[in-house]
Amino acid sequence: RRLQTDYIDLYQIHRPQSDIPIDETLRALDDLIQAGKVRYIGTSTFAAWQLVESLWVAKELGLNRFVCEQPPYNLLDRRIERELLPMAQSYGFGIIPWSPLAGGLLTGKYRRNKEAPENARYADTQGRPWMERRLTEGVYDAVEMLEPMAQEKGCALSQLVLAWVNQR
Repeated sequence: RRLQTDYIDLYQIHRPQSDIPIDETLRALDDLIQAGKVRYIGTSTFAAWQLVESLWVAKELGLNRFVCEQPPYNLLDRRIERELLPMAQSYGFGIIPWSPLAGGLLTGKYRRNKEAPENARYADTQGRPWMERRLTEGVYDAVEMLEPMAQEKGCALSQLVLAWVNQR
């Protein structure tokens, strides 16, 4: 009612819960599908082995299966290429890239030895060690390497980076 809709097209669960068996989660989600409240179910930040396990459980119990995964994926974080993408291709999972601009790090607004723009996500990293860990020399190196490519193509760095994710 609050969403002012009769059903949700895609309902995704975020991060696996090791203390809750996957069959319990799938049964609850299957109930929502059977009731017509949800059309499809997906996950966010699951490992390939967890998705394969969920496929096995769904098949064993006759439940609806996950149809997509939303992993972090960008030029700085390509971990999913090793196992998750091949698994998704083999088992027909859709991939919805999360953070294709690496939380804004691949937009070009952060420059080596310069202050971040006011009100930018990484403008104030003090007391936020996870932010400090992400804004590294490697990020600056990547941006400096990609910018000439974007200029050659006549587009913004963010457009180049999004086009790369899209074609993958």
